[in-house]
Order: sequence, then structure tokens, then C-alpha cells
Amino acid sequence: MHQLQGWIAATPWQKFKEAYFFSTETFTTVGYGRVNPIGDWANLVASIESMSGFLSFAIATGLIYGRFSKPKAYLVFSEHALVSPFNGKTGLMFRFASYKDNHILTNVEIKVNLALLADEDGKQSYRFYDLALERSRVDSLPMNWTVVHAIDEESPLAGLARKIW
Repeated sequence: MHQLQGWIAATPWQKFKEAYFFSTETFTTVGYGRVNPIGDWANLVASIESMSGFLSFAIATGLIYGRFSKPKAYLVFSEHALVSPFNGKTGLMFRFASYKDNHILTNVEIKVNLALLADEDGKQSYRFYDLALERSRVDSLPMNWTVVHAIDEESPLAGLARKIW
């Protein structure tokens, strides 16, 4: 405490309060009132607190900005999937597009997962499959994209296609 000048406190509690407020003023980069550092150690502590004050506000600002500035795709999907002929086979198809005007998406990638309810030993459970797509990536999506999964021998829909369709 002898490396700070401008003290008017007399009791230990008042000195603690003045040191605390000096510390918070340094940390928040508000500046100093009457108390200011004059010694090497006090200046070192004040400089460390000043830098940590700047850094903490920079990190908080970055986290808040990053949270609220995430890009949103604004996609609309077709309400129904379609099973129809595709390249001499049968294909499962659906369409999606960006629903904002003048909103062109770039480097669009899609993965389609299918969940089928299976009966194994009298117990029903879901099985999940990644569907192979005709195309899983486009460089630009100015209009819409029809996503196609060819139903062939390797497709998890191969046996179902004959039963349902």
C-alpha cells in the first residue's frame, strides 16, 4: 500500500475499500480517482490489470458478436419426398432452396440420414443409414437443388421400394 499515493483512508477496512476500487478502476480501464500507482510493483500490477481488462472485454465482445452474427441459411424444403424413375433406376428425391431473395448460397454440402424402424427379435428399434447421393456438394445454389438418392441394390430402401411403391 505504500506504493500508492492519494490515500485518505485511516482504518484497515477503508484502506481495503480504496485498494479494491483502485483495482476495479484499473481492471475496467475507467481510470483513477485520487489513488494512483507510484512504485514499480504497483505499476506492474496496474499494467497487468489493464491488459487483462482489455483482453476480457475483447473476448466478451467476440463471444457476443460471434453468437449473434452467425450466418443463417434460410432454407425451405419440399413437403414430400418423391420416388420416381431416375437414370434407369428408381430414385428418392426431394428439393430445397433458399427462400430469401438475392440470397445465393456457396459451397453447399448435404448429408441425408434415414431412420427405419426395424423389428429385431420381437423388439422394435431404429436403424440409421447414411444415404448415398447422386451429388452431395454444389459450389453455388442460386435457385434450388433436387437431392437424389438412387435406390439400387446397396440402398437401405431397396427392399422397401418394391413393397411400398
